[in-house]
Amino acid sequence: MPPSVIAQEQTDAQEFIEGLYEQYRRLMFSTAGKYTADAQEAEEIVQDALVKLVENVDTLRRVERCVLPAMVVIIVRNTAINHLKHMSVVRRHRAELPEETETPSAGPTLDELMVREEQLAALRRAWPRLPEGDQLLLSGRYILGLDDRELARLAGCKPSSVRMKLTRARRSALREMKKERCIDDELVKTEN
Repeated sequence: MPPSVIAQEQTDAQEFIEGLYEQYRRLMFSTAGKYTADAQEAEEIVQDALVKLVENVDTLRRVERCVLPAMVVIIVRNTAINHLKHMSVVRRHRAELPEETETPSAGPTLDELMVREEQLAALRRAWPRLPEGDQLLLSGRYILGLDDRELARLAGCKPSSVRMKLTRARRSALREMKKERCIDDELVKTEN
């Protein structure tokens, strides 16, 4: 490829990432804040997530705009989990404090993060089996943070019925996730 084409592609990628950051900056910091109360650590997590976003810019350009917030959240979340694991190893190697006497952080413990990751993995596997309306409601509420009025408009229903529809969607997702866990449990039993 001629250097001018490569330079143009790099400029386009940079503009895309800058636009993505401007649009989802608050969502990125909010997601990082769920894993650490330290503003400096949250900044590091977001910066590392931006590196991952840059690495995946070609993929991000091809996905639908409505999927981008979910991908941003997933990348920031995974980056935060990796960052916390790394920091745990660093603290152990520094031997600043014995693990038993370490003061608890404001964020979730590693065990809680692992359980959450397991639940999210089950949800990811169950997600394609959920009805499209349930997917729309759940992603609108929990990924995009839409209120009842906005969800009602999105789902084409009355605002007064959104809560019941959300409850049903959550129950449906939970049923599918439990099916996933049963399948996983059976696989574990047959492998042992």
